[in-house]
Amino acid sequence: MPEPKPHGNLLAAIALLLNPEACAARTTDNACALTMCGNVSIGYPFRLKTQPPHCGARGYALFELDCDEKDNRTILGLKNGNFLVQEIAYDNYMIQLVDANLARNSCSLPISADELDSCRVVYGAGTYDNMYLVNCTMSIKSSQYVGASRCSDTPSGHDLPSSYLYFLHRRTMPRDLSPFCTVIAHVPVMLDDITGMTTLEIYQNLSMGFGLSWRDYNDSRCSFDHNHSM
Repeated sequence: MPEPKPHGNLLAAIALLLNPEACAARTTDNACALTMCGNVSIGYPFRLKTQPPHCGARGYALFELDCDEKDNRTILGLKNGNFLVQEIAYDNYMIQLVDANLARNSCSLPISADELDSCRVVYGAGTYDNMYLVNCTMSIKSSQYVGASRCSDTPSGHDLPSSYLYFLHRRTMPRDLSPFCTVIAHVPVMLDDITGMTTLEIYQNLSMGFGLSWRDYNDSRCSFDHNHSM
């Protein structure tokens, strides 16, 4: 009478004991599997912070994301605040972001995105630049200085004294910066020039978000194709 064959699960367990690397590899694959947060698909080079570090590109804040399960949205958290991830287009090496601060409070100022300065800010077929948000101790009469405050009160989340807040294009030369003003934020903007624009028009543009390209990502850096004037 033939002996009964071992159960399939027992054979699988014996195989894993004899080859623990196979078990580790399968566990790694599962931990790094493509995942969804809201309508955003998250995979390499991005990872959720709840996933192991090796699941994403290391050493750069852009690739580490959070999932807000309560509001069902993907968040890029930086030292100055949060950006909402609207979309990740892996075929185009693009991530679309919008300032969460602006979506939450109509009086809030945009947060600084200086941690993303080594990435290329792109929109459609064009490549654009950032703005400076400046805090001045006196009113500045110049077409280069566009008012940045939409409310009479000091915006929430900013510990600023009574002051005048303006946007300046990043191509502004140091000699054109008033000695009464201090740069407090670098703000991505999908505009080639803000001269002559109204405050409302600029905020309407900011509410549309901006794109970042990681196409030239190499050794935890993104491409940066515009010069810093200041």
